[in-house]
Amino acid sequence: MSALDVRGAEFAERRAVMLERLAEVESVHAEALAGGGPVYRERHRARGRLLARERIELLLDPDTPFLELSPLAVWGSDFTTGETFGPAEAVGMGLVTAAEEALEPILDGLRAGSPQGLAESKALTAGRLRAALDERGADVAAVSARLFASAEAAEGVRAFLERREPSWRS
Repeated sequence: MSALDVRGAEFAERRAVMLERLAEVESVHAEALAGGGPVYRERHRARGRLLARERIELLLDPDTPFLELSPLAVWGSDFTTGETFGPAEAVGMGLVTAAEEALEPILDGLRAGSPQGLAESKALTAGRLRAALDERGADVAAVSARLFASAEAAEGVRAFLERREPSWRS
């Protein structure tokens, strides 16, 4: 039997505070799902680009399951405001998994490149990816759907969320 008094004033007060916090999270989550707010969406559209979720939708077959892990992971960070950040922050946000010391030479190399050169490199890389998706996108989506629906994938996601090694590593 629980000692929690769901009819008491303390419970009602804490419940009200929790409902307020949940409403805040729902609001921020809705804004994240919408592409980060109107300013960011318009800036992206003005550059002729699709939003991230729109690109993902184009990659997936209709009704294909897609699990987005932690859409609020970097909400409110420098990543969502357009500010620059260093390797430690990138590792902390989960954007990269390399050690900070290994990232610095890579970042120095990228910083040395001209903006035009970097933009063209990104366009060439994205072009190859688009061509591969055009050629094999349906096959890749089918394999991805099969793999993400597997027991092994479920264990991998659980292990990630529980911050532990997956069963196949122990």
